[in-house]
Amino acid sequence: MSLTVLRTLGGGPYAEVGRPTVSASSPDGERVAIAGELGSLYWPGDATLTGTRGHRLGVYRDGSCEWLVQPRWPVRSLAFHPGLPLLAIGIGSYDGGFSFEGDLLLLDLGTGKVIEALGRNGREVRQVEWADTHTLRVLVAPLDDDELDEKAHTHSYPMEITGDDWTAWPRIELPHTADSMVEYPTPPLDQTLTEFEWSGRTHVWAVECLDDGRVLAALESRELECWGVDGELEWEIAEGSSGRQIALSADGLTAWVNSEWPDDFGTSRDLVLLATGQIIEEVEFDGATTMTSSLGWIALRGTAPKPGRLTLVDAFGDVAEGPELTGFDPANHPFAIRRATELLFLQGDEDKPWRNKWVVAVDPYALTVRRLFPLDWQGSRQLFGGPGVMLEDDLVHAGTVYDSSGLQPGGSFVVRRALADGSAYWVFTTDSPATAIGELNGVLYVGYANGDLVALDAALGNVRWRTRFTLDGQPAIPLSLATAAPNRLVIGTTDGRIADCRIRR
Repeated sequence: MSLTVLRTLGGGPYAEVGRPTVSASSPDGERVAIAGELGSLYWPGDATLTGTRGHRLGVYRDGSCEWLVQPRWPVRSLAFHPGLPLLAIGIGSYDGGFSFEGDLLLLDLGTGKVIEALGRNGREVRQVEWADTHTLRVLVAPLDDDELDEKAHTHSYPMEITGDDWTAWPRIELPHTADSMVEYPTPPLDQTLTEFEWSGRTHVWAVECLDDGRVLAALESRELECWGVDGELEWEIAEGSSGRQIALSADGLTAWVNSEWPDDFGTSRDLVLLATGQIIEEVEFDGATTMTSSLGWIALRGTAPKPGRLTLVDAFGDVAEGPELTGFDPANHPFAIRRATELLFLQGDEDKPWRNKWVVAVDPYALTVRRLFPLDWQGSRQLFGGPGVMLEDDLVHAGTVYDSSGLQPGGSFVVRRALADGSAYWVFTTDSPATAIGELNGVLYVGYANGDLVALDAALGNVRWRTRFTLDGQPAIPLSLATAAPNRLVIGTTDGRIADCRIRR
């Protein structure tokens, strides 16, 4: 089996870096380096990917991305070496409590090799500038905010680093302080980029394939958009909200979209006519909710940590109050299940909802909640929820195992379970959280936060193939996906692009 990207929707120049923050041009004008931010992979209904790095640095030549780097901290400053194929990168940020963390990165423009020049002794490097071929001038933050009191956030220590051979990848020891401190400015974007119209696309949270070949996408800063079979944008609903989830109607003519407005505007659920993009029904809420769908029904669950009643919406758009579920939190309870034949949720204890979680089914007619089986098939662990898909009478779902030290090796899982009693047929484990799951022709396709795309045999759970997903030759993270017969896989990425792919068996 193999995967071929036929076309990329929502792309464009410099799409890999998200929203630009700082840039620099090489002395010969052949390259431009652009740092950007994709933003946090979090919304109130899903925090399973919190902590995934959203910082990006792209080096472009003739409009193509030559190298793509994912630094640990935001990029503060960039400087091309005046003679060598070398880029100095200052990174760092305040940790929110005490210290200024960061490093000085050196990127070899010939090989793509990156080193952390300060290593364990790193701190925020706020500005870099080559004085000559041997000397790099830097502005370095103090070690912590006690050192300069209030000035620690606005003033820096100027230092010079001299090296006879910068291609030897030196390890640099910075002195604790310098003789003086200076105020440092915010680095500007390169003039050529300030005139560029940035799309601002990031985080394609949901995608769907329509029967007529069109593609729907819900993403950050755009509630919903529709791409035609010719690859052109047919319509979009923007208006300042961000799309989170999509639920297609059985007839394929309409779709509910779960959208979130900025903090003070609440959230809404819009029923959209797919032929035109017209909003024909709207259900508004004061706070964020997650949306679950099944057989023409959608159920909306508030993301507050206290118990609350579901809101049910039938196929005609009529709204009714549903049964009560225990509290929600965005790390423990995400459970977006494709092709669900019932309205499925995760429910924990009354006073501590993150404990003793069960998979439950809500009956929208009887307004009852029925326990199916514990989320943990082994019975002794705290598991976080994740995406999934129904396969006949079985449920495939992903998640991670809680550990106080963070995700451990093998702590991410995909499991196939009998819907009747929750027994596990097979379990596939890896080291990165799953972002999305789809199924086609007996094969499960799973996207991961580290950029992996894995194809699993749905019956046995063994790996058919595994690849690091790329677009235009550079790594991209699959955040959402959808399948369509006979061999189509559509992938939404964290950088706002949508890959329309063909699967070869």
